[in-house]
Amino acid sequence: MEHIFEKLLKDFEQGKMSRRQYIQSFVMAAVGGAAVVGAAPQSAAQAPAAGPDIRGLMIHHVSFAVNDSKKVGAFWADMFGVPLLVGEGMPQPGVPPDPTAGHKVRIGNSYLTFRNRRTPVPNAIPEPRHVAIAVEPWDDQHDPTNKGAGPRLVAALKRRGISFAKPTDHIDFKDPEGYNVQMKGNDYHYPYY
Repeated sequence: MEHIFEKLLKDFEQGKMSRRQYIQSFVMAAVGGAAVVGAAPQSAAQAPAAGPDIRGLMIHHVSFAVNDSKKVGAFWADMFGVPLLVGEGMPQPGVPPDPTAGHKVRIGNSYLTFRNRRTPVPNAIPEPRHVAIAVEPWDDQHDPTNKGAGPRLVAALKRRGISFAKPTDHIDFKDPEGYNVQMKGNDYHYPYY
């Protein structure tokens, strides 16, 4: 998938597409690419051991590193006629959203999220941070004492040889090309509207 992003960036840098065309193409490639990767046929030698399947339900969000999350988020909110949401992740009762945690827009059941770069880069285009995919199984996602994906999903990833950080409300790992991917439960949504 990385070669697709490199080609898009090269075309943008060579003036073959506008900034808007680049961002739209990038989002479509990220969403479409994740679906293609998830649907890729496997040979018998590549097939995972028997056990629970990981079922991709939808692209939950695509996250971008930007110079000004409020400005970029406001652009997309205006484009789609949706509210600009402040912060990232699930809100905590009684705790206002942290505007330094970025901004996001909801499009259908998916999100575009924007986080500020640690150091702004003049004239930089948004960089992908990761794509997040809502999956099943996600055991006990309504149990407040369970902070992870549950044993069935963890076991399925381990059987496939996928290493990942300790699960929290999501699991982070890298695909075979080194692209950052998140998996999370389908009910993990930002309930702002």
